[in-house]
Amino acid sequence: MKRSPSAGITRIRFKEYDLSPCVKAPLIDSGTKIRRNCATLPSLPSLNTIVILFILSGIRHPVSGIREIIIFVSSFTRLKLIIINGPNLNLLGQREPSVYGSESFKVYLKKLRKEYPLVTIEYFQSNVEGEIINALQKVGFLYDGIILNAGGYTHTSVAIGDAVKSIRTPVIEVHISNVFTRESYRHISMLSPCVKGIITGFGLDSYRLAVESFLGTGS
Repeated sequence: MKRSPSAGITRIRFKEYDLSPCVKAPLIDSGTKIRRNCATLPSLPSLNTIVILFILSGIRHPVSGIREIIIFVSSFTRLKLIIINGPNLNLLGQREPSVYGSESFKVYLKKLRKEYPLVTIEYFQSNVEGEIINALQKVGFLYDGIILNAGGYTHTSVAIGDAVKSIRTPVIEVHISNVFTRESYRHISMLSPCVKGIITGFGLDSYRLAVESFLGTGS
């Protein structure tokens, strides 16, 4: 999780009845930590922010009897990644299952997003070289990372390589199969000299490993 440059600790007081929009539970004991995406909290930077609540005290007013709890709110900005897949990868699950597996990318992507709920993972696929270049240029100055499987264009497209060199967002080159155990022309990559790193041969799990590389965990 990437800490927002402007993130800080904000001390906010909520009366007992004000907690319900954020905490879907009865009043919680002091010291309990809750994780919620609470767009209802004041001064929340954006809907793309994860809020971690620390309930520090639960003091009941001696006169009114209303319990007031002090909450510290620490905000973190989601890591924003995009997977860009090239030609024929829309046929995953049907195309050469012995090489690429039998699972569709739609099913796999759903699992990947579920595994990383605090990471925004967007997806783009095209069979057209120019559309892939347009996508790289569109996100290449805004996102935290790009996971690129250019398919067959990996071995032929000088233009996609140039697009990767032209943008600021780091790119991880990904391949489902181990390209170095296949035809000799697949051993050549126009992208490898331009990218941050390369992951090849781990099946669809190559994409998860790329996410891990952007998180800095490397597992």
